Amino acid sequence: MNYSIIIPAYNAEKDIERCLNSIKDFYDENKIEVIVCENQSNDKTLEIIKKFPFKIVYNNKKKSASSSRNLGAINSRYENLIFIDADCVAPKNLISILENTINFTNAKCIAGNMSPRNFYNNFFSLYKSSYTHLKLKNKKKNIINAAIMFIKKKYFFEVGMYDENTITMEDDEFSIRFQAYGYETIFNSKLQVDHHKKYTFFSLTKNDFVRSKQLVRIFIDAFFDTHNKKKKNEVKNYFSWFTLYFRTLINCLIVLLNVFLLMNLFFNFIPLIFGLNNLKILIIINSIYFLNNLDIFLFNLKTYGFIFSLLTIFFQIFTFLTIIAGILYGVIVNLLQKAKKQ
Repeated sequence: MNYSIIIPAYNAEKDIERCLNSIKDFYDENKIEVIVCENQSNDKTLEIIKKFPFKIVYNNKKKSASSSRNLGAINSRYENLIFIDADCVAPKNLISILENTINFTNAKCIAGNMSPRNFYNNFFSLYKSSYTHLKLKNKKKNIINAAIMFIKKKYFFEVGMYDENTITMEDDEFSIRFQAYGYETIFNSKLQVDHHKKYTFFSLTKNDFVRSKQLVRIFIDAFFDTHNKKKKNEVKNYFSWFTLYFRTLINCLIVLLNVFLLMNLFFNFIPLIFGLNNLKILIIINSIYFLNNLDIFLFNLKTYGFIFSLLTIFFQIFTFLTIIAGILYGVIVNLLQKAKKQ
């Protein structure tokens, strides 16, 4: 079987060489073509790419990563597409892992996961790698991860490729449209790449806020059928969309309750709630929070140690506050935009 591996690249000089070297380890020019989509980088990205025997295609001006991926697919030779991000490192046996996916022959789309490993070993980078890995770890289907994804070109084009106006969370948006056509994605938990991206406190906070805000727009558009014009079938799998973020929503709700109860503890707006005082309710909801995140704590304890796992539990609270702010901002902005159009 032949494959076209597509890598979008923009100002990736710090990471793309590791990515391309990892692909070079299993590259066979008779079976695999590698297409690097250069997106008007202004660093040494292009210089690094030219060291490798891979095909380069160029965006005529700086566009979204979605546009770069689409450009790669349009210029691909083979029917089987594999998308890998420029800051990811692929395993040497990526093709065999992919082909050993259950029901691979009939699969239309197969998504993989990020590993918990990260070249950048500061807390915020490892926290993000761990969080992303665990979010997808136990999923079975209808998940798309743009950083490592296999899809047959026929279906990629039929669904309309990636939405080039979606700057982030484009894989979630594509997943909703893919399901709307009545198609199913297989998730292979063994298909993993190392995501080598450096985060700081500020870049991680911005990332969480922007992604949350974007996700609201994606869900609102899906609910109101913004992309309905091109649908072959109209399958609204709300349960599938909701379950991916169920844990995060529970955590956000608990954080909001904590804020309210702590304020209530000091100002005593409501003396008793369900016959319980504020302190007892705080103990109950935070016990639920701990149980809801126990597997995260245990995974990080085993992988990174006690201090990291403890810090993760507390830093998550700030993460969920950021997500709540992004969701609220996204809801207000998108509803106002809908109102103006009416």
